[in-house]
Amino acid sequence: MKRNFQRVSSMAAFPRLGRVFLFAAVVSTAAALLFGCGDSGNGAGPKEERYSVTVLSDGTGSSGANTYKAGDTVAINSGTPPANQRFKGWTTASGVTFADSAKPQTTFTMPAKEVTVTAVFGPNTFTVTVESKGTDPSGNGEYASGAMVTINCGKAPADQRFKNWTTATADVTFGSATNTQTTFIMPPADVTVTAEFESSIFTDPRDGKLYKSVKIGNQTWMAQNLYYAINETDVISKCYFGNTPDSCKKYGLLYDWTTAKTVCPTGWHLPSDVEWQSLTDHIGSSIAGKQLKAKTPDWDGTDEYGFTALPGGRRESNGATSSAGTSGYWWTSTDVGGGAEAISQSISTNGNNVSKPTINKSVGFSVRCIME
Repeated sequence: MKRNFQRVSSMAAFPRLGRVFLFAAVVSTAAALLFGCGDSGNGAGPKEERYSVTVLSDGTGSSGANTYKAGDTVAINSGTPPANQRFKGWTTASGVTFADSAKPQTTFTMPAKEVTVTAVFGPNTFTVTVESKGTDPSGNGEYASGAMVTINCGKAPADQRFKNWTTATADVTFGSATNTQTTFIMPPADVTVTAEFESSIFTDPRDGKLYKSVKIGNQTWMAQNLYYAINETDVISKCYFGNTPDSCKKYGLLYDWTTAKTVCPTGWHLPSDVEWQSLTDHIGSSIAGKQLKAKTPDWDGTDEYGFTALPGGRRESNGATSSAGTSGYWWTSTDVGGGAEAISQSISTNGNNVSKPTINKSVGFSVRCIME
């Protein structure tokens, strides 16, 4: 039996009202796909916008590049530094604030915009900063971990003397914290060292006279010749320049060796030849005289250390005086075999070094006391 089939239009199969509902459903679905605002059946709302973070780093294995929502905490890592370099810090022009820009691993809060951060690398060295009120301190610079660093506090400010070095870096140990010039081994970290100073004025309790003092190396010296009169006649018989109080105060008195050994105030003493040698070795034996001499019109020194040596001359055993204005002489506590002579120190005009003539103990020389 032959069957008859009738093609029926799909739209015609729906009543008019059904076609209206079908059209509304299609529109709703399209809107959901286009704007992401439809109800998926799980109650989800509109999607939050995300922003990208770009991490620029020459390190190996850097991390943190991704997309984030505003307000997210973003963790970044610079990675392993390139050969012979180390991480120096994070920079950005995107206005974010790092928790610690000096650490290779740090964080920041994501803003509502794209962010680019850069890991900065540099030579595998660390910075030494020398903080000092002195003139021309030295030691600032970049050093590799393990390097020997030499620092110098410079020339002390007026009426002050060097006291000691301090630092907040736990891994730093000074060769001598009380030496104006010292060393330490560079740790794998930046280092700040501070030169501490104190008053250089000393009052002699015996007569109330004031003396400047200076720290050179690890020694503290009086920066003036001693002017202590044991009796009234000392000011007249043992002072050279015209026997006037001003001249005696400037150049000090001239003492025989026996008196010089005991004339320094408590806490000070007459330096030995070895102590003088330590002074000149610290400065440099070939230039010590020039740099210890006062910088005055009648004396050709540079006074690099504030020692202010002056040409006080000498007094012979018969009372005659000589060499004033051209040479300065200072006793040491070192005699020669217990005999009649002792070692002195001498600096002359146009001379760059310090000589050490052996002289009869009865001769009158200047005295510079050194702190015990």
